[in-house]
Amino acid sequence: LFNLHLHDMNWIKAFRREVIEDLELKSDWHRFILMLAAHKGYRIGEVKTNWYPRKSGRSKFGLDRIPIAFLDLMAIKFLLIFMDKPMRFFGFWGMLCIALGFSVLIFLILLWLIYHMQLRPFMLFSFFSVLIGVFILMIGFLAELISLQQIKINKIEQRLKK
Repeated sequence: LFNLHLHDMNWIKAFRREVIEDLELKSDWHRFILMLAAHKGYRIGEVKTNWYPRKSGRSKFGLDRIPIAFLDLMAIKFLLIFMDKPMRFFGFWGMLCIALGFSVLIFLILLWLIYHMQLRPFMLFSFFSVLIGVFILMIGFLAELISLQQIKINKIEQRLKK
């Protein structure tokens, strides 16, 4: 999913200080540190270690962890794909809504011209689909502006560190 070819991503980890300071982590994202570091351009290596089965006691981790980890995995993947270029996400969905609205509108116009029949609920659907598509595109433009500002802030921070 993240194109990292490692044996075990959730075992013992060691990092340079600058890697950890450069990552923005949330509470359960410790599982995804390797993916976040690789996305930022850091080299990832692996030293295989021996694993021994548990001799006593029980694991404190159960099946209730799976849904939370899955949602975190989806959030990380989404952010890594669309954080730098949010218009790819919002533009796709916005243009899809607009295309759907206009295609329904063309169908309704043809229906009126050929059969002199109208379907007002579909006309409302067409109108709102185009409107929602335009709103989604505007959100995409705003997200692009925010992303650009974050890039500028990061460059300034890097200059100040030097």
